[in-house]
Amino acid sequence: MDEAKQYHIDTKVVYKKDFRHEFQHYGKLLNGFVTPPIIRCCATSSMDHVHKYGISDLLWVPPDIEISAKGEIIKNAASGYQIITCGLDGFLHFWDLRMGFQSKPGNPFPKKFNHLNGTWEPFHSVEVFSQESRKRKSLTCFMLRNYCIPPTEDNGDITEDEFLKSEFYAGCDDGQILCGNFKLKRDESGKFITEQPKYFSSTLTGAVTVLTCSPFVSDIFLSAGGKTIEIWKNNIKSGPLYLRERNAYITSGQWSPTRPALFLLGFQDGSIEVWDLLSNLYQPSVIRFMSTSAITSVCIQSLTGNEHIVVAGDSKGVVYSMNLLPRFWILKENELLKVQQMIEKEANRILKGIQPLFEESKISEKIPEHLKETSKIPDDSMKHEVTDEIILANSYEEFLTLQEQELKNVTLNLQEDEALLSNEENE
Repeated sequence: MDEAKQYHIDTKVVYKKDFRHEFQHYGKLLNGFVTPPIIRCCATSSMDHVHKYGISDLLWVPPDIEISAKGEIIKNAASGYQIITCGLDGFLHFWDLRMGFQSKPGNPFPKKFNHLNGTWEPFHSVEVFSQESRKRKSLTCFMLRNYCIPPTEDNGDITEDEFLKSEFYAGCDDGQILCGNFKLKRDESGKFITEQPKYFSSTLTGAVTVLTCSPFVSDIFLSAGGKTIEIWKNNIKSGPLYLRERNAYITSGQWSPTRPALFLLGFQDGSIEVWDLLSNLYQPSVIRFMSTSAITSVCIQSLTGNEHIVVAGDSKGVVYSMNLLPRFWILKENELLKVQQMIEKEANRILKGIQPLFEESKISEKIPEHLKETSKIPDDSMKHEVTDEIILANSYEEFLTLQEQELKNVTLNLQEDEALLSNEENE
């Protein structure tokens, strides 16, 4: 049996599994299914501090750091109580479960969160504006930068300061991708503000649905939106390192936690693609149709050292699982080094291409403003017209020169013929 057929057979639908031995005491059994336990929320945020158009993404702050009210990162903090949310209203809100709680000896943290109900509000917020105006962007997803790779002995090129940068990536509903900073800084008047985000030259044809950082290579992240896949490097914002077009709309994705060259994508047509950059840069290694509905979320989970599964959920609420073949989770020889070399090679190629443009812009910046104003530099259309006139004039001059030369040749030939005739008559 070939690998493709084996891949199909390994697919299971998880939601039909019988959990009666685990949830017997929670509910009533109906034809092999159980009624799930209902867990009520214990606290809601204040209605005065909500995302007006809904929350589009949410993540927990890593447990080994803490974010202050000014956006500064505090390392080695006993945290794990902070949450960041983004919404279509253009805000990033930072929340803390300990807000309003007075810790006491022997009671460092409450077991219930009733004190937050109706009064919970963010301790820090960031507005994300567009490049052209003060209009807020509609954020669809975001992630923190560099928290995927802590500084270790194996990653000597990543300093602690780089790891603790208070920066984030965010995707917008119009396909734009940006890198912002949530740390407050003083402006000239002494007021605390956040820096204007820097935008990548993205070519996504729809809202950004996938934004995931590589867990192995620093400053590399994957983005997808519409039918386009992009792989970016943080210091190159002029264009992606790699760009691929697909036949269906991309709705979800994740980078592999075990292999630097592998990532998964979920699509609107119910399919999942497994990409291996070392095997093929242009086509996925496996395409598997899981559902007839859109795959809204996908995740890789390691069960044991010899078993890894992909869990996917669709828009109808059905959960599926698929066993990964060993070649998709076993690390290849020198895989991380090969991926780093491949990325650096492509990054250097792009940088060499934009270097002449950068030098040209620097030269134009050195021209004084009064010279720019007084000099009559025609625009592109005028240049085109002047060039055509010059070419036409030069062509006409060449024609006259050739015509004059031809007439001279004809005159010389006639004079020679007359001389020959006169010589013959004299003889």
